[in-house]
Amino acid sequence: MKLFSSKKVLVKSLEKYSLLLFPFTLPLPLPLIIKSFALAIFLIGLILGIKWSKQSIMSLMSQPLILVSILLFLLDPILSILRSDPIYMNDVRLSFLLIPVFFFFGKDIITKHKSKILKAFVVGVFSYLLFALVFVCFFYLKNSSQYTLELDYYLKYVLYHHLPGAIHHTYLGIFMIFTALLLLTSSGYNRKTTIAGVLSIFFLIFFLGSKFSILVFFITLATTIAYLLRRFPFWRALVLLSYFILFSIIVLALFFKTDLFRTLSNSIRNRIHLYKSSFFEIKENFFVGVGNYNIKNVLSKYSIDSNLAMDTHNLFIQEFLANGVFGLLTVLGFMFLLFKKAKNDYIFFMFTLVFLLIGMVEHVLNLQLGVTFFVFFSFLFFYSNKTERTIS
Repeated sequence: MKLFSSKKVLVKSLEKYSLLLFPFTLPLPLPLIIKSFALAIFLIGLILGIKWSKQSIMSLMSQPLILVSILLFLLDPILSILRSDPIYMNDVRLSFLLIPVFFFFGKDIITKHKSKILKAFVVGVFSYLLFALVFVCFFYLKNSSQYTLELDYYLKYVLYHHLPGAIHHTYLGIFMIFTALLLLTSSGYNRKTTIAGVLSIFFLIFFLGSKFSILVFFITLATTIAYLLRRFPFWRALVLLSYFILFSIIVLALFFKTDLFRTLSNSIRNRIHLYKSSFFEIKENFFVGVGNYNIKNVLSKYSIDSNLAMDTHNLFIQEFLANGVFGLLTVLGFMFLLFKKAKNDYIFFMFTLVFLLIGMVEHVLNLQLGVTFFVFFSFLFFYSNKTERTIS
């Protein structure tokens, strides 16, 4: 009896801590293999706590979002056959196949640990930011004869090219926005922690996040302030006005006094060229697309810089070009089902909206980090039947 009790305690402890390891390591500057290993531990911990039943297994196939998610994974091999190309398995999208199924069976467990999972991610993001700041100081002190510290657009590229395991500024911007959203709307943080955390992100995102993530952060923070102060019209108007003035002053100061936005016009021009070139190819490959594996070769024909031609820099155009109208409809269906479920959960709704907005100028599902992050938290919110209390 004592042995059975000890074994039960061990399983519970393994379940608890294994569920926190992956969300903590996801935003850290670690090799992808370590993050994949952490996800495997997460899923094993989930499996250990699942109470399997024939009824739940049968009901799996009645879940529209899971079916669409599985289809997103299967599109690449199916359409590669229709194109008469070698069968192409896009391992970047493996999360679309695995995470939804395990989260469906383990929804009671992830609901129970949802708050801790989200906190583990927040701690991971701030750990990365702290490490990045320490690295910047170390880098410029070590290379003072070659580099001069300037608060401009170059700072994020110093990190991306020199920090081992650095996260691309597009994903880091998304992580920072999501973290600020969690700090403001989740009930598990005291006021001092929330204010300090949000202010830190407010200033750091200008130098560490992508240019568009700065705009999305402004929209997200303004929307969240309006949401939290919806019962106090006067204070809502006052805080929003003050926030708008402060944000405008910072943007104008950085615009005129630094080179932070030096590449903005170039980024816009390149994306317009990318979108136009992509639509030329979409017309020729409307139904089955050209395949994810062919996009770089296809875009290179239009005199696009090789660094930009890796993808279309747009979530929907990328899917349309890669997998034709079937791919576009599948992604749109996936997003529709998420928004339909999220309409009564502010955090879930804003998480999906932020990812969608960033996806309009970046192909956020092009790398495994982006896919895993999006699928993991989408299904965490989708299958957790309790929503976080919000400040009102």
